[in-house]
Amino acid sequence: MQSYHRNWRQIVFPVLSLLSLSLAWLPPLQKRQVTPRSVPQRANYRAKKNLIYKNLDIETARWKAGAIAAFCKAVFTVCIAFAINNQLVSDENQPWTVLTKSIAWREHPVELENFLTNLCASFIGILVAYVTCKISLDVGAFGFPLFLSGLLCILILAIGDICGFFQTEQALSLVSSCKSKSDNITYTFIATICLILAEILASWYIILQADTNLLPKDSAIFLMPGYNGVMLEEWIVLNRHREPESSPIDFKERVKNSKIYICTTMYREADYEMKQLLESINRVNVAQFESIRHFESHVFFDGGVKGSKPTEFALQLLSLLPSTLDISPKNCRQLKTPYGICLKWKLPAPGGKNRMKFCIHLKDNLKVKNKKRWSQVMYMSYALDYLLKEQHVSENSEGFILTTDADVFFTPDSVEALLDLMTRDESVGAVCARTHPLGSGPLIWYQKFEYAIGHWFQKSAEDILGSVLCSPGCFSVYRCDAIMDVLPTYSTTVNEAFDFLIKDMGEDRWFCTLMLQNGWRIDYCAVATNSTHCPDGFDEFFKQRRRWIVSTIANLILVVKESRLMMKFNRHISVFFIIYQFVLLLATVIGPATVILVVSGGLQYGWSISPTYSIIIQYVCSALFIIICLSTSGDFQLKVAKIFTFIYAIIMTVVTIGTIVQVVDDLNKDYDPDSNIPPVSISDIYLFALIAIFVLSSLCHLQEITNLLNGVWYLLCLPTGYLVLIMYSICNLTDKSWGTREDSSASAGKETAFLKSCFNMLKSIFPCCRSGENKSGSGSIIQPPHTPTLLKPGGEDILSTSEIEVSITMDGDTKHDAVDGQLLPVEYGVKVIPVQEWLPDSFKDLYSKYFMRNGYDDTRLISGMHEKELVDIGIKSKGHRQYLMDMIKLLPDFEPDTEVPESALIWLQNIGLSMYQENFKRNCIIFRRDMAVLKTMSTFDIKRELKIIKKGHIKRLQLAIKKLLDPTEAERTKMQIKRDLSMTRMVNLEEENPVEDDFWKELVHECLDPSSAFSREDELKGKLGELRNNWTLVIAVSNTIWLVLLATMATQANLAVYSSNPLGFVFLAVFGFIFVLQFLCMLFHRMGTLMHLIARSPYKFGAGFKTSWSFSDKRLRRRNNQDRSDFETDITTGKRIRDFENSQRQLECVLDFFC
Repeated sequence: MQSYHRNWRQIVFPVLSLLSLSLAWLPPLQKRQVTPRSVPQRANYRAKKNLIYKNLDIETARWKAGAIAAFCKAVFTVCIAFAINNQLVSDENQPWTVLTKSIAWREHPVELENFLTNLCASFIGILVAYVTCKISLDVGAFGFPLFLSGLLCILILAIGDICGFFQTEQALSLVSSCKSKSDNITYTFIATICLILAEILASWYIILQADTNLLPKDSAIFLMPGYNGVMLEEWIVLNRHREPESSPIDFKERVKNSKIYICTTMYREADYEMKQLLESINRVNVAQFESIRHFESHVFFDGGVKGSKPTEFALQLLSLLPSTLDISPKNCRQLKTPYGICLKWKLPAPGGKNRMKFCIHLKDNLKVKNKKRWSQVMYMSYALDYLLKEQHVSENSEGFILTTDADVFFTPDSVEALLDLMTRDESVGAVCARTHPLGSGPLIWYQKFEYAIGHWFQKSAEDILGSVLCSPGCFSVYRCDAIMDVLPTYSTTVNEAFDFLIKDMGEDRWFCTLMLQNGWRIDYCAVATNSTHCPDGFDEFFKQRRRWIVSTIANLILVVKESRLMMKFNRHISVFFIIYQFVLLLATVIGPATVILVVSGGLQYGWSISPTYSIIIQYVCSALFIIICLSTSGDFQLKVAKIFTFIYAIIMTVVTIGTIVQVVDDLNKDYDPDSNIPPVSISDIYLFALIAIFVLSSLCHLQEITNLLNGVWYLLCLPTGYLVLIMYSICNLTDKSWGTREDSSASAGKETAFLKSCFNMLKSIFPCCRSGENKSGSGSIIQPPHTPTLLKPGGEDILSTSEIEVSITMDGDTKHDAVDGQLLPVEYGVKVIPVQEWLPDSFKDLYSKYFMRNGYDDTRLISGMHEKELVDIGIKSKGHRQYLMDMIKLLPDFEPDTEVPESALIWLQNIGLSMYQENFKRNCIIFRRDMAVLKTMSTFDIKRELKIIKKGHIKRLQLAIKKLLDPTEAERTKMQIKRDLSMTRMVNLEEENPVEDDFWKELVHECLDPSSAFSREDELKGKLGELRNNWTLVIAVSNTIWLVLLATMATQANLAVYSSNPLGFVFLAVFGFIFVLQFLCMLFHRMGTLMHLIARSPYKFGAGFKTSWSFSDKRLRRRNNQDRSDFETDITTGKRIRDFENSQRQLECVLDFFC
């Protein structure tokens, strides 16, 4: 009976197990487990985004089903195992003795070893299977090993010697026999062949139907998360994901029909920077010759035109077109638009191939708002609301905007890398690239290391932990669907001081924050690279970072503040990610105090200076610098900052040596095992860990390993970056200037803020110092119109080119019109108007004599005047000055050309000073050779010898003298470009394309009208001042408390934890954890790069890369027709690989490494 019972169990239990596994592992049943019962449609969302949310619910259901299945298996496996083996409870008072008195635990410990071996081996097996599917090696590294694994297991069971080699005697005693008996060999052979055939057919059938996508998502690899370690290969085969029903959206057609708009914001870049951009655009133009991808390039030039006259920098850009894009300015189509002027070309292509459209949009800042954010609003609205609608984008096409700065260098490979990530995941709203600074010098060295560690650690950590917070506009790709969700909010005006910091100071970061709030994800592609010129001057660097620091802090505050909303609508944002960002924000706030403590500690060992004294001295100097930043001019602040930088750089050399001395002393001191002091201090461990992290990270980025050398200069400038720069930025929070590439002449006419404040203080104390501001010029009050316009007496707009014809002779000389007996030239479409005609009727009798008396006779001389100059000529009324300044801003810039004319008399006539021809004759300044003496004349010489005493005339003459130079080739080209544009017919957009004209007029009316740009300027200025004071107070109090706490606790030896004070220990522990976390995230990112490289590498030598998006149709990755919707919309919750490797040179390096 016992034998029969044992035989019955040996037959029934295996059969029941196989039937249960077959039922549980049926792919349709597994698929049903991960499918939610119902997916509600979200209101107010487009169909495409509802599809994304639908797949979010499916992904959530998949992980929920996996968690429930894992819990059930853990419980029932144990219960059923005990039930089958008749392990009953013998003592009801001690029910858990069955777990401690089991035979398997007491007499056969080898079973535990076998269990752990199986656990580790199965985990490695599923990991390898996952990686092989991820890197698209389904055939060679997935299917073939599955076939060999089954065959190998049968051989082990069939051959006794092999069985004995793998199993111990103790284990063999548990089974009856390992060798097959001779009478069962036939059945064993037949069963073996059937098993092998079944595995081959099942595995290859599923493999051939599996997703062939590059780096497929977790849900596209296995149906259920987790694995079964007992029958691993069977579980892998049956759980392998097979594609669902076909989708009406054709992926390959969608890639072919994609629309890419290259949009660039430009302002005052140098010619070599502009050339770098144009050459990059030309490379993209060449790359898209053979494809049917639709590419357009649009350059939005801030302040590119004034009236109808292109500015100096606009002419500079146009002069580079022939040498870079092989197009001529005189062949453009010139359109007058509601925002300024638009110049259009079709870039050349050989043999009538696909020609890319290239447009330069010259913005007139008197017609539309200036600054980068409003240029972005213009091109985003233009692409979404006009271009995509005009080109009738269907479901089988999609639009992307490739944003660039005007000084970047990029390649088609990098563009392909960014677009590859966008097409593989519909939830990605933007992808940014790795930016490399260009240039040389100490500031460039500092920025190269700063950019390196920022991308190595910060960007990688954000990408792995949740989502990148900032996809900068210097070189990124944005999805038009994502832009559509955030553009209405992004185009709102500034009403509050905090809004100004996040909207106008950090527009890119705020734009990305809005994307995250709308559920989109932002990726970082480390292989898509671009190079850009960074500030190489101290002043420009400080002004740029002043803007970056306050905007970064403001956006981090916004992320933490809106964390609940972001976690609710964005599945990529977690509590851990928010805590991580909060810790970084806290580190920024207490950064100045931390620097002071580090410096004081180094000085203690380097120069034996008491930490208390050094902390007090640094604290007093910091407070003094804050007072200087709050009360003096920007130039003076920067001078003081330079002094602090120099002094701290010297001190940091001492700190470095002192730190080395401290570490050596700690390592050489005798260790007492009975004491609580560890052999190596916590700070030493922290230092060694940091050095190891930086070295290992550089080894993971071999092409950037030289940045470690730049880290030396970064170390010397550490106090500047985390102490001086932080204080300067917070104290200058009210500064609304952009900071970089600003007109140096814009500061002319401004008094030094510090001297002016002192003078105002004296006036308030001593009445004798007060000047009568209302003694003259205050007779009548003029009510200015809503938007001042430059009108002639009859109401005609002198800026209009429809009434004033441009007349330029072929040799470039300017024609002249006679006005009141004087020769007044027409300068490229804008007449020179006498001051009597330019002033309003209410001002003619009041102020015309003031202008005439000081030499401001016409608009050519009035253009460019500052408010101080209006005060100097006698206009005391503030209201009148403001009105006149608004009118002066409307005037075009009348700047003389850079040239040395043949005759000084003709030159005087051209600059509007022909009345001084006789004075020049008396001084023998007549011909070209005589004009060299003008370069040596001071203002006093001009008054004494040339008898020119009027301020306006002196200013005009000195400006013209500066232009007395033999023009360079570039300047000659600009003058020729100016003549070519003057001869090119300008067409009104309203006549050319009424629909586009209506679009621009509506956009200008909605959000670009400059008349409302500063309607709350005074109120905003006051709010910014209050915000600056609050932030300064918070920073000062926080750092003071942190300094006092750490300095005080450092003196209390009885409170030490591992030879460190408790707060210092906690500080090192928290930020040490952050560094380690960032380092691990960087390793994940680099491993992803290698996996992606292998996935894209072709099997055949010399073949092209396999990719999801390509300029060439031949290089598109082959895809099955079934899984297109899943490919486009399913969002991965596990680890996803986002690095891209597209350079052939890098591929060859890796192949050489492996070969």
